[in-house]
Amino acid sequence: MTTSAAGKSDDLQQCDDEKSLAFALVGAGNWGRNHTLRLYERGALASVVDESAAALDTLRDSLVGFDSQKAGYASVFARSWDASGVVLTHDLEEALADPRVSAVVVAVPSHKHFEVARICLERGKHVLVEKPICLEEHHALKLIEVASANRRVLMVGHLVIYDPEFQVMLRAIKQGRIGRVRHMYATRLSLGRFRPEESVASSLASHDIAMILHVASQTSSGPHDATSHTRASEFNVISASECRTTGFVQPDFASLTLRNDDLGIDAHVVISWIHPFKQRQFVVSGERGTLVYDALHPDTSKHVQYFSTAPVVEHDGTVRLVDQGAPSDHAGSGAVQDLLANVDKSGWSDPLSLEHLHFEECIRSGAMVQTDGLQGFHVLRILNGAKARCLTSEQERERLLSMATMPRAPKTDAYFQHESAVVDSGAHIGAGTKIWHFCHVMSAARIGRNCSFGQNVFIGQCEIGNGVKVQNNVSIYDGVVLGDDVFLGPSMVFTNIRNPRSAIVRKGEFVTTRVERGVTVGANATIVCGVTLHEFSFVGAGAVVTKDVGAYEMVWGNPARVHAFVSKEGYRLVPIASNGHIQYRCSVSQQLYEMRARDPTRESQTRYFHPVPSSPTQPRCD
Repeated sequence: MTTSAAGKSDDLQQCDDEKSLAFALVGAGNWGRNHTLRLYERGALASVVDESAAALDTLRDSLVGFDSQKAGYASVFARSWDASGVVLTHDLEEALADPRVSAVVVAVPSHKHFEVARICLERGKHVLVEKPICLEEHHALKLIEVASANRRVLMVGHLVIYDPEFQVMLRAIKQGRIGRVRHMYATRLSLGRFRPEESVASSLASHDIAMILHVASQTSSGPHDATSHTRASEFNVISASECRTTGFVQPDFASLTLRNDDLGIDAHVVISWIHPFKQRQFVVSGERGTLVYDALHPDTSKHVQYFSTAPVVEHDGTVRLVDQGAPSDHAGSGAVQDLLANVDKSGWSDPLSLEHLHFEECIRSGAMVQTDGLQGFHVLRILNGAKARCLTSEQERERLLSMATMPRAPKTDAYFQHESAVVDSGAHIGAGTKIWHFCHVMSAARIGRNCSFGQNVFIGQCEIGNGVKVQNNVSIYDGVVLGDDVFLGPSMVFTNIRNPRSAIVRKGEFVTTRVERGVTVGANATIVCGVTLHEFSFVGAGAVVTKDVGAYEMVWGNPARVHAFVSKEGYRLVPIASNGHIQYRCSVSQQLYEMRARDPTRESQTRYFHPVPSSPTQPRCD
């Protein structure tokens, strides 16, 4: 979608100014009823869709003038916007087939946002979807693509952006009132309303993230366009945590820390639905002062305030508070201005009505939506990144808390376990194996006989053969299979995910890595997942192995390449001529080997070595 210099989208199909816009509403729940009432009051409501008969009954009873004599839900409101009235239906297709309907408001539960919005866009309707745009980032991008392909407006209901009071704060930031923005702090606290289907972060944090991105976009010069979107969206989740303090099924408190390195802005969000006092504050601090948006302040004239006092660091390192360049003796002594005191509010309305009007205006004029699909995607990306951080933090907390009471495998004389090592209950360990200092063996591990694991070795859900020796500081992750007599040098590394991302959990995508009988892996080597190290191969120290290594091959380098061939004992093989073809002799044992084109039992190998049977005069290599 392209944007003109005037802030209009060149790819949108504009609506005739003389034509009335009619809306269908999908979802008659608590917030859907608010949309319904606003649209109905303006005479812009054509139909309401909901799967629940009870929800439609509740909606019907809340609207004045409903014709109760009509059967079913295809019924007429006395105060309808035209003769055909407002239709209540369970069938989305019925609403979309109505020729009056040109726009749809999607207010269904979040997990249904993508499918409903996609259908509406594909049917040629402009769509206002409640926050969050959907639950998966690739679904958000798909909605943006479908909207662009069909030249339709896609808008996300980040309601607070349309609050006139918040717009006053944005104008002050745009005008440079507080100078360069450095930090934002948002608190959204209340007692209830609890949602068993989602955490407090999922339910509430998108409001504050949208505000943060919108403020960041105002710090850039130029129009509100794709460039400001991009710069403003580059917030990374530095930390995130959430907890369940009530035993409720979902977390009820969350804290997020974000940073935009490009703009040099930090942001902090605290949200809770178990706080005894209701609070909604958004604080933006800059180099020349601070703006506070306090939506619940009892004095409405103080909902947006400017504090001109700002800290200044002197050359000697001391800090003093300065108001308009004059020294201040203590915090709070600077000027405080109520930015709403003298504002003309004659054109103001409630944020939801203004959100609808902005949506309508963008449909008619082709202007760029303030909270379009792209911003919805960026909010979702940050929210999902925070969720992933919270999940990781919670899992780590639970792991540490459970260590003291974790069921351990009973010590046995069959194998040796140092007192500092942890062997989880359920692990199978063969006789004669030794597990040394600070090792951790997980419950699903299967370890053979006569193995040795040096200090600080981690063994996950993997299979390990007999006679394996693992040196210090090695982690054998889920998906690794070790054959008999494998040697792993100190600090060598296995991976088990091909495309790891911190913010994306991919525990179902572990890739198997196989290390066959007699293989040696040198110190600090890295084995990229999905490869096979065939029997008696030798990986040199520091090598990075990215593809299969054939039997008896010696590799090193980054990426690892074949440089030589080795015997079972690990000595270099020397080529010799024998009966017109090349054979190889072990430089120490004198055992002969010959190269064969292909092992019929190993489809992945194009060549392999095979020991030649020893003659009476040749030493055997066993």
